[in-house]
Amino acid sequence: MTAPARMSPFVDGIAVQLWLMRNTLADLREDLGLTPVNAYEDLPDELGKVVPAVKLQRTGGASDAPRFTSQYWMSYNVWSGAEVSQDWDPHQAAFELAKQVAKVLYEAWENQTVTPYGSINKWRESTGFRKFDDAELPHISRQVAVYDLMIKNPRG
Repeated sequence: MTAPARMSPFVDGIAVQLWLMRNTLADLREDLGLTPVNAYEDLPDELGKVVPAVKLQRTGGASDAPRFTSQYWMSYNVWSGAEVSQDWDPHQAAFELAKQVAKVLYEAWENQTVTPYGSINKWRESTGFRKFDDAELPHISRQVAVYDLMIKNPRG
C-alpha cells in the first residue's frame, strides 16, 4: 500500500482503516506493553499463528459522490490468545483488544485523523463488540462488531 499521488477517483476506506489498525492501534498496544497486533482484510490460513489479529471487511455501503466520500458498513473481528504480560486469559485479552479497536476508530473520527488515504468523516457503532468464540480454536477468543463509517478522500 502506497499513498496516492493525487486524489483517487474512488475512496479507499479499507486502506484508511488498515492504516489506522497497523499504525495507531499498533502504537497504542506498544505503549501499553502488549503483544503486537496483525491487521488484515483477508485472514491468513493459519490464524492461530498470527494472533492477536484484527480482520475488517466491508459488508455494504454506498456513495452519491464516490470521488469524495463513501459509506462503509464494516464487520470487525478480533482474535486473541492469552496476554501473558497482563495476566489476561484469551477472553479478557480479546475483550481488551476489541475496546482498543473501538477507541482507535472513534478517536480517528472525533479528532479527524488524516491518514495517507483519507479520514473517517462519520462514525456509528451499529453493533458493539460481542463475544463469539470458535469451538475449533479453544485457546483463542473472538469478539465481533459492526460499524457504519463514512470515509472521506484526502484533499488532493
